[in-house]
Amino acid sequence: MKRKQIGKWAISLLIIGLMITSTLVMPAEEAENNEFAKTYEKLEVKKVTNKFSFVSDSLELNKITKASYLPREIKNQIGIDLPILGLEGMDVLNPHLATDGGGNILLAGEGYESSFNSDIYFRSSIDGGQSWLPEDGTIWFDLASGGIIPEKPVVDYSGDLGAIGSFLRLNPEGIPQFDFDSITDPEAGDGWQLLTWNDNDEVDSIDVCGWNSQFSPAPDFSKGMIVYTADDDTTTNVMHLLWSDSETGGQSLWTGSGDADYEWENVKTDNDLVTGMHWEVYEISSNQGEFEPGIEIEWCRLDGTNDWWQNNDWYATDVIEGASSPDIDSANGKMYCVFELDGGIYCAYSNNDGGNIDVMELSSTGTNPHVSIAGDSVIITYIDNGNLISAISENSGSSWEESTVNDESGTVMDDTHSSHIAGGYMAWTYEGSEYTSLLFDVAGVDVPIIEIESVSGGFGVNAVIANTGTADATDVDYSITATGGILGMINKESSGTISVNAGGSQTISLPMIIGVGAVTIELIVGSASETISGTQLFVYTNI
Repeated sequence: MKRKQIGKWAISLLIIGLMITSTLVMPAEEAENNEFAKTYEKLEVKKVTNKFSFVSDSLELNKITKASYLPREIKNQIGIDLPILGLEGMDVLNPHLATDGGGNILLAGEGYESSFNSDIYFRSSIDGGQSWLPEDGTIWFDLASGGIIPEKPVVDYSGDLGAIGSFLRLNPEGIPQFDFDSITDPEAGDGWQLLTWNDNDEVDSIDVCGWNSQFSPAPDFSKGMIVYTADDDTTTNVMHLLWSDSETGGQSLWTGSGDADYEWENVKTDNDLVTGMHWEVYEISSNQGEFEPGIEIEWCRLDGTNDWWQNNDWYATDVIEGASSPDIDSANGKMYCVFELDGGIYCAYSNNDGGNIDVMELSSTGTNPHVSIAGDSVIITYIDNGNLISAISENSGSSWEESTVNDESGTVMDDTHSSHIAGGYMAWTYEGSEYTSLLFDVAGVDVPIIEIESVSGGFGVNAVIANTGTADATDVDYSITATGGILGMINKESSGTISVNAGGSQTISLPMIIGVGAVTIELIVGSASETISGTQLFVYTNI
């Protein structure tokens, strides 16, 4: 599996290369005026042999427990950044966020009291982070009481299916999987559940990528994929892909059969919920000295079947030698991958679903970068001298605007999981007091926030849909369903799309219903949903 190499020598000779090539993607005068994005070159995009094969052992998925409410005082910290998770007598760290791109946010954080007493805690917001639920506590699974020692949680949005999550388990007794039917309501559907796969690999990095019903191979059971690297008890650290396709089992792939000459670590992954492109980036090294350790980006299109990884072509970039600590995000045919290189922060990006990939240098200093695509904007964060720095581009990476996020200088923990960004929302670990806690802020980008403002009955059902965000919402899917009545005779639905300007509202309707008896009205507008009970009196709906 021969890979071409891009190393430090290639970047250092870039200026000479620019004289004889056409790899520059931005006019020279723009680059001179933009001191934040400095260096460009192209990565070769190539079709590669599929490196995955089925795991020989059959894996089972077992239900462990449902989430529960933990009444506990949320401690506020100094500073005007919004405190979102601080617990008395313990460090709270390693935040991870998932968002629907509007106002709904899911936060996972690690609470650490001792080497044998840590847990994962959850809070959510339905108003873009202005307030957090539960107001006087958190949601948890009480992992410690079950002998589980967790760290570094990860969560990702799965469109209309909810969200998926996982965490590193320090005692290797199963691969954990969080299932969320809603990213904000732990009681919706089957609730928030923790499941486990009977795989005892010694996992050293883990991430999740959600998929929606269009791309899920089993929408009733599967909200996404767990991607992790682990020691296979030989000489190789291999990569695994794992997803459920039934209530008790699923598919498991690994690289252990085909690529024993390579080792994978620090994997990050994402799925484009619009185009169905699956992306991975990972640190890779060659046991044969074929190239210096670096990172590689690889991708393949989902098709809604279990065999997507065999049905469709895989593509990859060259190994970027010397690069480390990658992160990746994709949406609407775009992919942005950030990483450390030569003591600074670089970004590899594609605006055409991987058709070509360019590289730019963002900063000559910095560590532990993260990236998120929010509508037409791209936000990159990294840590520099104890501060969280954000860089925002609103023109597909041609120029960037840099700012410091945290208000209290030098108080951001600098670690691989100590900060995170999703959509336009940022969270980080604050270490300016006795115990660490999690703080939150919103990037300076405009996003729509769709809410169901009111629902009324009468001769049909009408719902007022408001956009309380700062950006217009375009072509938002909605449905209104009425079911029930005597002998279940009422079953009526209206669906379509609406567009709502920022600060405006629109009304959606379900025409006149005919029937008698109790009726349930279910509304879904984008990621907002509401279920209302009423009574149907022939042609009149009483809510």
